[in-house]
Amino acid sequence: MATTTGLPPYPGHGSVTRRQRDSAELERIKIRAQERKRRIDSRVERLSDIHRLPPLPVYDRGVLEAHRAAKIGRARQEELANRLALLGRTTRTRS
Repeated sequence: MATTTGLPPYPGHGSVTRRQRDSAELERIKIRAQERKRRIDSRVERLSDIHRLPPLPVYDRGVLEAHRAAKIGRARQEELANRLALLGRTTRTRS
């Protein structure tokens, strides 16, 4: 258990007014906002440099195009199944 000596926690404990403390907090808030803005600006600048890079070469374009075609086909089949399910059907019929 800690003993109390009646001394303030630090020498200038009672000498800082509320107005001084609030103004110091406001200054710290402004400094943090400026640092945050600087970090965000540098991050945006780094990301904008990425768009200037040339695209990477695709070495096996045939495999890539086959995969893309398969994905499109699956998406179309799912879309058709969803439309038929909304109509209460399971197969497409001529009308």
